[in-house]
Amino acid sequence: HRQTISHEFFKIRPLLTPTQPSVFDDSIEYDKNYGYYFLKYANNMITENEKYFPKLYKILKDTPSIKTAFFSILQGPKHIPTHRGPSKGYLRYHLTIHNDNPSENYLQVKERKCYWKPKSSFLFDDTFYHKLIKKDNGLRVSLICDVERNLSTPLKFLNQLTQRSLQNSIFGF
Repeated sequence: HRQTISHEFFKIRPLLTPTQPSVFDDSIEYDKNYGYYFLKYANNMITENEKYFPKLYKILKDTPSIKTAFFSILQGPKHIPTHRGPSKGYLRYHLTIHNDNPSENYLQVKERKCYWKPKSSFLFDDTFYHKLIKKDNGLRVSLICDVERNLSTPLKFLNQLTQRSLQNSIFGF
């Protein structure tokens, strides 16, 4: 699927207007070389993008455990300081779409460095402290998905209830 996703992404890339991460966090400064392109957010499909990514949307529809999916696009050097996500209910998956310099660009999760290598992916707990280091001037594109944890029925129900409550309070859905 990686090659299909990559083909769909690069076919439409010139038309993309990525969302600035600063819209989600006031501490992040505007950076024209860094952005997200959303396909699914808080378990809601961004339907206007489906025409550009028909095969990827089919995968998203066929995989209900994926709650959020977006392309993270970085052009040029970048350092994102140590941070962590808000919820233990999901795991964060990174699928490398493109990386001009896979030996110098990485996400450090605790003490482990996860490199965006060709034909690779990694999964981690977003609540663990992590930071991004990108040293080169090249392009790095990653498909990032938040995947619901595989939990027992009572915990799964509690997790879904908690996530719905957070979505309602934060996003007004």
